[in-house]
Amino acid sequence: DGPASPPEGWGIAALDLRLGGAKIGPLRILCPIRVALLIPALFLSPSAIPSPDGDSRNQIQRALELERSGDLEQALAAFREIVKEDPGSVSAHLGIGRVLYRKKQPSEAVVSLEQALRLAPGEPEALRWLARSYLRLDEPEKVLELLSAEPPGGVKHAWIHLLRAQAYDARDRIPEANRELERARTLDPRRGGVHYALGFIAWSTRNAEAAEKWFRAELALNPRHV
Repeated sequence: DGPASPPEGWGIAALDLRLGGAKIGPLRILCPIRVALLIPALFLSPSAIPSPDGDSRNQIQRALELERSGDLEQALAAFREIVKEDPGSVSAHLGIGRVLYRKKQPSEAVVSLEQALRLAPGEPEALRWLARSYLRLDEPEKVLELLSAEPPGGVKHAWIHLLRAQAYDARDRIPEANRELERARTLDPRRGGVHYALGFIAWSTRNAEAAEKWFRAELALNPRHV
C-alpha cells in the first residue's frame, strides 16, 4: 500500500522543517492534528469482511465486486436486494453502511451499521465503519462510547486506539489523543502516519526535540512525505 493520505475535507498546512541542519520540507502535516490521516491503513478491504453462509454467498460476492470496481450505486442496490431476501444478513447490512459512507451519506450509513451490530454485537468491521460515520457527523463522543471497552493487545487492535485518538482530537483533547497514539504505536510500530501525528503534537506543544524524533521516524517509514 502507498502512504497514508488525509481524508477529504481536512485542511493541510505546509511546514518547513530542519532536521540536523538539513531542510526537509515543506513537510505536509494535518492542521489541526487530525490523526485520521492514517485512515487508509486502519480498515480492512471489503474482501476481508466475514464470509456469509448459505445461498447469499454468491450475491454478496457480486455486490462486493461492484463495490471494489467503484460502482457504488449498483453495489448498494445489490446489497439492498440481499437484505430483502435475508434481513438477517450481517454482511449485507455492513455493505450498505459502508457504501453509504463512501457516498458521503453518513446518517444513512449509521442506520445500517447499527443494524449490523444488533445482529452481530462486537463485529469489528461494523464498529470501524460506524465509528467513521460518527466522526463524519462530528459526533466524537459516540465514537468514544462505542469503543469504550479496553481492547486486547496485538497489532490487529491498533485501529481502536487510532479512532479514539481521532475522536479526542476532534474535541481538542490533545493529551488523550497523544496517549491513544502512543498505544497504537506500541501495538503497531510500523503503521504509517502514527509518528507523523505524534510529531505534530510535539511541534504544536513546542517540543522540538520530540517533534524531530517523530518526524524522522515517519520519514524512515514513508519517505514520500518529504
